[in-house]
Amino acid sequence: MMKRRFAIACLLCTVLFVSARPLSLPFDSLMGNWEKYIGREVEITTPLQISGIFYDSLILSPERLMVPEQYAEGLAHADSTRYYELKQYNRTHSVRLCTRFYGYKLQVGNTVRRLRAKVTGDRQLLTGKTPRFLAQRHPDALPRMEDATLIVCQANIQNYFADLGGYAGAKTQEQFERQTMKIAKGLLYLNADIYTLCEIERGPKTTQILVDAMNRMSKQADRYAWVDLGFSDGDSISCGYIYRTDRVRPYGEPRFAVQDPVNHYHYRMISCGFEEISSGERMVLGINHLRSKRGRPSRSDSIRVRNIDSLMVMIDRFRADNIYGDEDILLVGDWNCYRQERPIRYLIGQGFEDVLERYDPDGYSYVYKAESGYLDQAFASPTMMQQITTAHPVHLCADYYYSLGYKRGSDLTMHRYSDHDPILIGIKLHAYE
Repeated sequence: MMKRRFAIACLLCTVLFVSARPLSLPFDSLMGNWEKYIGREVEITTPLQISGIFYDSLILSPERLMVPEQYAEGLAHADSTRYYELKQYNRTHSVRLCTRFYGYKLQVGNTVRRLRAKVTGDRQLLTGKTPRFLAQRHPDALPRMEDATLIVCQANIQNYFADLGGYAGAKTQEQFERQTMKIAKGLLYLNADIYTLCEIERGPKTTQILVDAMNRMSKQADRYAWVDLGFSDGDSISCGYIYRTDRVRPYGEPRFAVQDPVNHYHYRMISCGFEEISSGERMVLGINHLRSKRGRPSRSDSIRVRNIDSLMVMIDRFRADNIYGDEDILLVGDWNCYRQERPIRYLIGQGFEDVLERYDPDGYSYVYKAESGYLDQAFASPTMMQQITTAHPVHLCADYYYSLGYKRGSDLTMHRYSDHDPILIGIKLHAYE
């Protein structure tokens, strides 16, 4: 009798032990079969990486999830099938992992191997133990700029306002000083000759504060200067130029896009001429910060296409008046739309070439709702394109958790100085045929 009870007890222990062990299977086996595994502990043998970070959860996928609009037009256009396939891929190849707060060191792109968790629903997992994530190797490394003699940096600096207490930006002097420190460190690390800045406060005060910080940190009093754009109406947010005085000099008066009486976005579309001191060669550099997406997609598209119309009128006028005397035109900025959205396709239809599509087509500068893509882009006239050596994003911001931002804590590194990554563009100005 005792032997029988002992045997039964052993059998029960064996059953409990087996049932407690996670079921080992590849990620593909879960796709379409989530209901089958609800309540089960699983070990996913496919390496997964973080595509999105939220306070109480992570979005994991076998590879980084890219914004469909970077590769395909929307559902209303000819290649809607491709767009739908990309949307479906992102939906089916991602899982939400709910767990305790991970902390600021986690980044989009970190990977986990053999994840153990319980299936709690359709594409939902739960774990009480923090998985061991593997960090990327040098995600903020500077790219090789080939034989460039000039480097242009496009940077959205996320509502950098010295006037505190407005609708955006720092709320206290301490926050503003921390924001200044982080931005200045990031820009100096990028080591560009010209910086084109989006989301900086209109007027000279804020730009001067940033330039002073950069000069102080570089230990050269007059190394950096800014372009005086004069007066422009509209709200407080604008764009601006900072440049190295030993490398380039601005020439010609800055020009603004034709005023749109509905949107007042002309002050976010600016052009200025720059001359390389060592060679005497010149180029025209435009900054563009298009209207953000609001309301219906069709309405946002229409407004941003009107922004492009205003930009093209500005370009036609300074060409006709020979303001800059140069056809080497580079247009950069935060365009608030991805490569295959209508405003960008419209701009390319005006004769400009997509710089990043040539040099880094699968890169990204922004992460939103666990999807990555380019909001920050560059477009060149045909003659300018001949003089570009390379172009790449530098991942200082978008992959980093928002708790590193100036509002969230005391971090003084360059990381997460903005929600956008900067773009570096290498240029070798020369005469062309």
